Amino acid sequence: MVVIRDISARVHKEQELDYQQNLLKSLYELSPIGIALNDFDTGAFLDVNQTLLEPTGYSKAEFLDLSYWDVPPPEYQPAEENAIKSMQATGSYGPFQKEYIRKDGSRYPVELRGIFVEDMRGNRLIWSYIQDISEQKRAEQALKEERERLANIIRGTNVGTWEWNVQTGETVFNERWAEMVGYSLADLAPVSINTWLQFVHPDDLAVSNQRLEQHFTGEIAYYEFEGRMRHRNGNWIWVLDRGRVASWTEDGKPLMVLGTHQDITERKQAEAEMLRAKETAEAASQAKSEFLANMSHEIRTPLNAIIGFSDLLRTTELNATQQQYLDNVVQSGTSLLEIISDILDFSKIEAGMLELEVIPVNLHELLQNCVNTISYAARNKGLPVELAIAPEVPVHVLTDPVRLKQILINLLSNAVKFTETGEVELSAAPTAGGRIRFAVRDTGIGISSEQQKKLFHAFSQADSSTTRKFGGTGLGLIISDMIARKLDSKIKLDSTPGQGTVFYLDLELEADPNPPVSSSADTTAEQPEADNTDLEELAPVPTHSVSPPDETRAISAFTTDHATAGRRMRILIAEDASMNMLLITTLLRQMNPEYEIIEAYNGQQALELATSRPVDLIFMDVQMPVLDGVQATTAIREHEKQSGQRVPIVALTAGALKEEQERCLQAGMDDFLTKPLDKSRLKTMLDTYGVTHQSVQPYRKDRFLERCGGDEDFARTMLDHFMADLPNKLEELKQSIGAGDLAEAGRQAHRIGGVAANMEMPLLAAAAGRLERQAAGREGDVLSAFDEVQQEWHAIRLLLGDSL
Repeated sequence: MVVIRDISARVHKEQELDYQQNLLKSLYELSPIGIALNDFDTGAFLDVNQTLLEPTGYSKAEFLDLSYWDVPPPEYQPAEENAIKSMQATGSYGPFQKEYIRKDGSRYPVELRGIFVEDMRGNRLIWSYIQDISEQKRAEQALKEERERLANIIRGTNVGTWEWNVQTGETVFNERWAEMVGYSLADLAPVSINTWLQFVHPDDLAVSNQRLEQHFTGEIAYYEFEGRMRHRNGNWIWVLDRGRVASWTEDGKPLMVLGTHQDITERKQAEAEMLRAKETAEAASQAKSEFLANMSHEIRTPLNAIIGFSDLLRTTELNATQQQYLDNVVQSGTSLLEIISDILDFSKIEAGMLELEVIPVNLHELLQNCVNTISYAARNKGLPVELAIAPEVPVHVLTDPVRLKQILINLLSNAVKFTETGEVELSAAPTAGGRIRFAVRDTGIGISSEQQKKLFHAFSQADSSTTRKFGGTGLGLIISDMIARKLDSKIKLDSTPGQGTVFYLDLELEADPNPPVSSSADTTAEQPEADNTDLEELAPVPTHSVSPPDETRAISAFTTDHATAGRRMRILIAEDASMNMLLITTLLRQMNPEYEIIEAYNGQQALELATSRPVDLIFMDVQMPVLDGVQATTAIREHEKQSGQRVPIVALTAGALKEEQERCLQAGMDDFLTKPLDKSRLKTMLDTYGVTHQSVQPYRKDRFLERCGGDEDFARTMLDHFMADLPNKLEELKQSIGAGDLAEAGRQAHRIGGVAANMEMPLLAAAAGRLERQAAGREGDVLSAFDEVQQEWHAIRLLLGDSL
């Protein structure tokens, strides 16, 4: 009998079981984690996969000879026993970490976890999952070392750190952060963002919040803030708080911000000390300035009388002995004045108070003036002084003419002083580096190399015998060198003892971007029959634009008020020193006995006299009782705003420190006369402001004819050209004003004024000068000034008609 049964289902199940077993075996062998099967009771390894074997160095057969207790080092056995007990109670163990011993005896870290099972035969087994965590441990160690390194760096920098979760407010501080405010972290626990808020100064919190917001919105790359935090002992410390967003939320909001706190209290205290020291130094510098001004005033005032009255005495009849005595007095007074000036200059430079005034300059004219200044002393020694200017040297440049002239005259003076025979030469020529070299050459005694080392030290000369023979403080050259350094140069020299010396300096001079244009060029270009004769060459009248503080000087101050006609010119002198009052009064009356001189011995008297009667010119001493010169000038200018009249005021100053000049200009003074008074300078000042014994004439025929060398035909030609051309110039000026082009109007007025001055038409020149300043925005109304120019032109046309 045959029995046939359908075993398809069983076969299918067996196949499924085989598949599952093969799958499990594959997963078991290919698992990236080591898997082991141990006998629970004996610990023997029953099976392991290849992943577990790889780091051990054992073959599978060798490893299966080992037990659970053989692979870890002995020190792990207590922990293993506890794990076994735990597994009996819970059915599993781990995860926990320990080490395995390789076949070569080395160790490596593993992490284990396992489960307890019983098979169908009742055998108790352990399935363990064992992962080689060597890479993880190396990474953890590297991270640990990096953190320790950073921690050491932070400890070394004494910086506190903070971490802030912007979204939750959770905050982490390090110990140093707490120490800065006098606490430990334990004292502050639990910490949060409120911990920061309770310590920061309320006045500084808004700034901190603003900086954070700017950082969050990307306006600034880092959050940075200096603020105060309250210390445990009650005082405030300063901290520099810096931070940066380290991570953002998915919707773009700041999440974690990491930052540091640095205690900058000492730095802030140092800054405060520096500020106090700076203020103290500035106060000391101001005190020094005031002392210098006062000292200058106190010394120069009597010197003014000594030198001034000595000059007056020279004009009287004296015998030869008296004349010699008087010359000695003047020479000694002048020498003392030079010494005082040197000391004041040296003190100003040493204190950093010397300021340069870079303005347009006619360089060729300046060099000629330097030679002219020294020529008298050279002529007395029979020395020619030559001037050599290379053709490439520009005429119109920008520099400080006063200081450049001071340097060159000092070098020329020394050259003349130390030269007995031969010559002295001042030269200017371009260098290969694009600068201008100014050189003073002499054929004097020369300077040895040893003596040269002492030249640029204060209060020293080449040797003591030089001082005994030639005199001087030894300050002149060092002052010149200090000024040269302010001009971005330095003085150098080449010298051979017994043959002579060359002192030189190289200056980088910028060309004047708006050089003065010859006024007559416009006239003669249109009328070739004039033979291209330049009106501005008739006399040495400056044609360049006058700049502050000279802006109210020169022909611009000629008065257009004809009320002086029929009375003498009235000059008010405000001077508290009776000797100086007598001196300046005497000098003025020598120049013109017709002057009506009014005396005021303090600023209050000067104010009352100047505002109670017409005055044509005021000489105002700066330092006076009751009201000083600055206060009196300010009050006079205020009064003039109501009267509509403006009188020129010239400061009489014993020091002329820059600060004092600025105060005088701000008060409304127009010019300066420095004591001791120089007669020629005083005369120039009178001419500048049109103060004569009679009213100013619109056209001074005799002076113009004198300018033309007495050639009446040439003078008539020049006048005809002027009379024919000026209406066109006035029309162009009117159009520029109407178009609002005040810059061009100023240039046109400048040209008209320059030509009018050379034509000896002072009132027209003055009106044009005022228009030029008003076009530059410095004073008054441009249209009114243009009306004045037209009025003066009309007066000249009525006066001259068609004749000379």
